[in-house]
Amino acid sequence: MIKHVYALIDYGLEKNLIKKSDQNYIYNQLIYFFKLEHSEVKSNYDKIKSPEEAIFPLLDDLYHRGLLDNNSIQFKDLYLSKVMNIFADKPSVIIKQFETLSENQYSDATNWFYQYMKDLDYIKTKRIEKNKRYHVDSKYGQIGITINLSKPEKDPKMIAQALKAHKSDYPLCVLCPENEGFSGNLNRDARDTIRLIPLCINDETWFFQYSPYSYYNEHAIVLSKTHRPMVINRHTFDNLLELVTTIDGYFFGSNADLPIVGGSILSHDHYQGGKYNFPIEQATILYKTTLIIKPTITT
Repeated sequence: MIKHVYALIDYGLEKNLIKKSDQNYIYNQLIYFFKLEHSEVKSNYDKIKSPEEAIFPLLDDLYHRGLLDNNSIQFKDLYLSKVMNIFADKPSVIIKQFETLSENQYSDATNWFYQYMKDLDYIKTKRIEKNKRYHVDSKYGQIGITINLSKPEKDPKMIAQALKAHKSDYPLCVLCPENEGFSGNLNRDARDTIRLIPLCINDETWFFQYSPYSYYNEHAIVLSKTHRPMVINRHTFDNLLELVTTIDGYFFGSNADLPIVGGSILSHDHYQGGKYNFPIEQATILYKTTLIIKPTITT
């Protein structure tokens, strides 16, 4: 099993998550976490492309030794997040790096941040590859269809355990900024490795993050610091215009503030964006018109 530890360290070095001077520290953290004995015999091992390739066999070993009582994908994800947090920098370090890169060009910062979150396996790149995407031609232009297969289904054992688990209202929802570093539980996904970038939008504090199961390229979420319901009003459009002006190359929009037709999380004010062109942007123009708004005169 020790070969998987060495493979994971090599991955961290290759992705610049850690430096050579961090190796002993990371190694000791990993053998403690996986309850392994030290061995200098690495044996042959292949390079890994995803942390799952090393971490999941190590978790399987813990399960077979009776040191884990659940081997479902959801349970493994809770532990995977904690292991990768050993490789992750603190939020203050990430924010400083983002701000430094954005001084030159904002896209330099978002490019680095997006890649960093993929390398940490917060963004589930390997699973996102399972998603199905189709583009169908119509008389109005292309129609894009996406079938999301990346997010795992709930395991029956996990569901049963969750029913018995203590319910907590912290964080208030999955979009609250308090999720940064949250360990997760049977009812909530782990957020050990999520990192948030603070933004000032029209004199109000918001946070920029990425979605772990993205629907399109660089699927980003911008969330309010305050836990409050989503609402569509004039202020919404002011904020969206501020975002597209600040973060070059990204679109930003909002779900409807209505159940069923709106987003799945209406309890927390947020927007979504990304570096992606939707088919509607290439749609055929049927006709053009000019809208004239007459001022209202009051006496």
